[in-house]
Formats: sequence, structure tokens, C-alpha cells
Amino acid sequence: LLDHHKKNIRKETCNALFKFIDGSLERIGCIMFTDTTMEKVIHLLNSDPCWLVRMECLKIVWKMIETGHRYLIMSLVDRGSIEAICSVVVCSDEDMTMMALIALESILKLGIAEIRDYAARVFECEG
Repeated sequence: LLDHHKKNIRKETCNALFKFIDGSLERIGCIMFTDTTMEKVIHLLNSDPCWLVRMECLKIVWKMIETGHRYLIMSLVDRGSIEAICSVVVCSDEDMTMMALIALESILKLGIAEIRDYAARVFECEG
């Protein structure tokens, strides 16, 4: 459904995923580590032409980052979430921009704690 040609179906699928994870690490793990769902979500966040779809994708990534679990965040970074999040920082939706900035802040804090150069990746993406 994430690959569906109708934007409303992609948006509602992302909304259902967001509601499914609801902060539960077990549910997040089901989505994060069992198939290509997160790769598709990150791809849509980075490049879907519909901003409503991108907003739903950002909510999923943001919710996962908000758990604060370092392995989860590092896995999201490894899958390209920094680039995807930076792609929405400049949108005109204030809520979306704030979610993106909060997610980037959490990633950067982890980068400092884990001695990883996430700041350079944000800089490269013009975030």
C-alpha cells in the first residue's frame, strides 16, 4: 500500500502505521526490523510529491526517534533518515518543520554521545 499510485492510500497507510507503533517498542520492532517497510517510509518522506504523505511519514520517523533508544535511532540514520528529515525542514508547515527539527536534534545529541559524525551528514544535506 505504501507503493500505491493514489496519494490518499499512501497517506492513510502511513497514518495506520503511526497509530500501530504508538510508542510500543515491540510494535516498532515489527515495522523496523521485519521487512522493507521503514525503507519505504523513509523513501516517501524524502521524495513523495504529496506533502500530506510526507507529513505522515515524518510522524512515524519522529515517533521512533522520540523513544530515545540509541540502536533504533542509529538504524534509522543508517537507512537514510537524516537526508529524508532534512528534505522537509524547509516546508511551509510549521508543525512539520518543528517535528523535523526535534528529530534532528535528537539524532545530533545521539551522534555526540556515540561519537558519530551525524552533524556532517546534516550539513551535507543542507539541514
